[in-house]
Amino acid sequence: MWRWIRLSVGGVEYGDGGPTLADPGVERDSGESLRLMSKHLSLTTALYRYSVYFFAAILLTSFVAFWRFYYSKIFAVDMHHHVHTAVMTLWVVLLVAEASLIRFNYRILHKRIGRLSYLLAPAVVVSIVVMRHYQATKNTPDFSDFQLFFIALNLLSNAPLFALAYGLAMYYRRNVAVHARFMFCTVFPAIIGPIMTRIFRFFIYPHTEMLPWFDGLPMPMDVIDPFLWAMLACLAYWDWKVHRQYFVFPLMLGASITTRLLVNNIYDTAIWRSFVEWFMTLPIS
Repeated sequence: MWRWIRLSVGGVEYGDGGPTLADPGVERDSGESLRLMSKHLSLTTALYRYSVYFFAAILLTSFVAFWRFYYSKIFAVDMHHHVHTAVMTLWVVLLVAEASLIRFNYRILHKRIGRLSYLLAPAVVVSIVVMRHYQATKNTPDFSDFQLFFIALNLLSNAPLFALAYGLAMYYRRNVAVHARFMFCTVFPAIIGPIMTRIFRFFIYPHTEMLPWFDGLPMPMDVIDPFLWAMLACLAYWDWKVHRQYFVFPLMLGASITTRLLVNNIYDTAIWRSFVEWFMTLPIS
């Protein structure tokens, strides 16, 4: 039973149940808000209450996805993979912790722990770039179309999209609803993409020949990206239908499609190959 609280100060509501985060997308001053809530579940409320389960599911799924490649032979894996896995895992752990604190209204502790992201978020971007450099140069430098594509995917899509979502989350950190949405978007596609890629490659591709291939190798991103775009489109529609004021998900959807189109149209050009040749000479891994 939803209980509406009449007094809201600074984005926090006070009433019988103690302080709770206000939902700026739903009016509180009449029975109309109660009827609206019964008809349309507030996305802001859903993020505050349930995103912790979504992030926890991502964390658990990552162990399944990377079991064969990393966790089952963890003592034989090189330090580059250890560092990359630690950084990406810590980011998801931070999202789980922050979402939990918001869910139970520990806003001050949420802000204090959130300061760790000032170090961790840049580490995520650097880790994505360094890991792709290492994978491309650890043996003989690889200039296959497959390698050129994935270097472009990481440098022109995954890392920039993560940086965009996090940067805007920090810019709007005083607007809790918008901040929460952009932090939610940091997992699209830099974290969800690699997890789903491994699941497709190890658990689905061996059982079907109907999925896309590229340069003789599995290409699950051609399935995963449209799936992630559909998720963002559904969230954008939900946000518009209930709140009619948020731009976050349309922006991230547009940015994701734009960067993927850029990757598709640049990876096999002479300009990109020249850039990759220079990139591989950098002493960063």
